[in-house]
Amino acid sequence: MGRRGRGTKRKSSHGVTLVAQGKGIIKRTQLSPFDAAGSDDVEYVVRAIKAERLSGGTPQWLIGWEGLSDKEDTWEPIEHLAGHEQDIAAFRERRKSEATAEEAEASAKKKQRQEDKNKNVEESDGFEDASGGRRTSSCWKHYKVQKNEDGKIVHVKCLLCPPENKPIPLCGNTTNLRSHLASMHKDVYCAMVSSDENGDVILDNGAQSAASQGKIEALVPLVTPEKRDELHKLISLWLVRCRRPLLSLPEHDAEFRDIFDFIFKGKYVPPTLKIVMHNVRLLSAEGKQRVMAAIRDLLAEGISPSIGGDVWSQSGASIFGILLYWLDEDFNLHEKVLGAIPFSSVRHNADQLEKATKKACADFGLGQYELTGEEDARIVVDTVANYIHATCSDNASNMLAARKCFDGHECIDHTVALVVKTFLEHPVVKSVFSKLRGMTTHFNHSVIGGNLLKECQRRHGLGESKPPPG
Repeated sequence: MGRRGRGTKRKSSHGVTLVAQGKGIIKRTQLSPFDAAGSDDVEYVVRAIKAERLSGGTPQWLIGWEGLSDKEDTWEPIEHLAGHEQDIAAFRERRKSEATAEEAEASAKKKQRQEDKNKNVEESDGFEDASGGRRTSSCWKHYKVQKNEDGKIVHVKCLLCPPENKPIPLCGNTTNLRSHLASMHKDVYCAMVSSDENGDVILDNGAQSAASQGKIEALVPLVTPEKRDELHKLISLWLVRCRRPLLSLPEHDAEFRDIFDFIFKGKYVPPTLKIVMHNVRLLSAEGKQRVMAAIRDLLAEGISPSIGGDVWSQSGASIFGILLYWLDEDFNLHEKVLGAIPFSSVRHNADQLEKATKKACADFGLGQYELTGEEDARIVVDTVANYIHATCSDNASNMLAARKCFDGHECIDHTVALVVKTFLEHPVVKSVFSKLRGMTTHFNHSVIGGNLLKECQRRHGLGESKPPPG
């Protein structure tokens, strides 16, 4: 199988000196039954390491032998190349360097090809006007295009940019072309979007032509008295439903007034506070009539609705809200407001709450409720409870006492809130929450801790999030 290496030094045909260190056996794999590799008196000397591969998961090297042709090169495992470990390491390092050099060369060639391509495009006279034809967008007038043999646009150049700028990619529509104008040529972009494609309204540097002004005037709606009152009511409804402060009225808000002036050109003056309050009263009356009509339909079908209520206090003002509920045949829940009664100057005791509830119900046609007078009043007629299916309120003693004449139920939400409050006040739970607040405070204030938390979230495939303040 060969002889032990003698530490002999040989010069390879590639100028690489390979040294056998005298450890192990230099072997050559037999190529055929007639190969001389089986002779013990044959000494093989490594001439060159040419390649490396994996065979069955085991690395092998293609070895060129001294005195043998390239056809007699063999793939050898590491155990057949004792003493050549440093040569193998050098071969791998050399191959890595060559691969890196090849990649760098390929990258440089690719970059050069792209530069040549861009240069050819920039120096080419093949660009043509982009406007006209099937391209109707106004942004095309600021570009020129270059087409291929099939007539397809391959390059787009902005006429407003310096000639040496690179072409802009076309993504199938004009979105990126408009984005380029918006970011690089803002004045042109603003003028473009301010003009109408069909030429109905043209704005030139902020000045309107006489013809355009006439067209704008023609577009201003004619506001008749009926339309004016309808607009007053719509604005009042918007203020109430969106809970807008009264200072947002045009008489106080100059910017809001400018919007109306621009739209109506002085042909409509928005409502004042007095007009808004008038319309709120009208809207309230209309809403009451709709609710009363719905109640009449319910009673005609033999359905008794339920009521609920609560007192809200804020900034020294209190309001007692009374709501009406019922389910239709499709089990859809309907909710209507019976009253929002000022309660700031009234004691919130059970008697006052019961009176206010029954007055509101009777006012909407749910039974009758009459008293002899305001002070020391006595009940003359009281049939409200006969028209109410059930009531719902929180667990406050005054609210429960006010519902004693009805089939009352405690509010589930309020009951759950009380249960949760009792649970959170337990010493063990309070101790746990105290520790959790300390943890969240740490991660909120510590940069290192916050980064560690994010890394842990990424490692477990969770979305990065910051804990809420403690």
